[in-house]
Amino acid sequence: MASSTAAILCITCNKKVSVATCDGCQKRYCRPHFNEHHQELVQWMENITQDRNKLKEEIDGDCNDHPLMSQIDQWEEKAIETIRTVAKQARAEIKQCVRKNKDTLEKKVEDLTEELKRRREDDDYAEKELERWEKQLKDLRDNFEKPSSMKLEEDRQNSPLYMIKVKQQGMSISEISDKILSIMIESECIIT
Repeated sequence: MASSTAAILCITCNKKVSVATCDGCQKRYCRPHFNEHHQELVQWMENITQDRNKLKEEIDGDCNDHPLMSQIDQWEEKAIETIRTVAKQARAEIKQCVRKNKDTLEKKVEDLTEELKRRREDDDYAEKELERWEKQLKDLRDNFEKPSSMKLEEDRQNSPLYMIKVKQQGMSISEISDKILSIMIESECIIT
């Protein structure tokens, strides 16, 4: 009685009798497809090696090229633009307040001018009046230079500007460096 053994066919072409089994995927191939499968693995290894080399170059490169640096640059530009917008708005508000203050001061100076003119013409003044007028002028000058109705203050509750900070989660930098180093060492052993 003859034993019948079923031929195991190639996984790729399903025609030729398989002659080799890949230890990695456990699939059986005919000679041409086994060689083709091996070339795919060689190409895969080459891609991994190139990715590893690229990562190593990036790690060895300048810290200023790190992607988080560009995020900081974007935040900085946005913050500066926000500051410029707020400063422009504050200047416009100050100009409006200064104009109103000037109008009020001009009226008071006009009234003082009239009183001084009249009293001088009448030769009707003494030390008391001179001291009062001198104080009035000083108060008007102070109000012009440093108006008591205006001041700048920081609005900490409605601030459109937020600070950023660097926060690292999980492992410390030295732990991450050790892990990367061990991966690179393992990769170098495989590559060579």
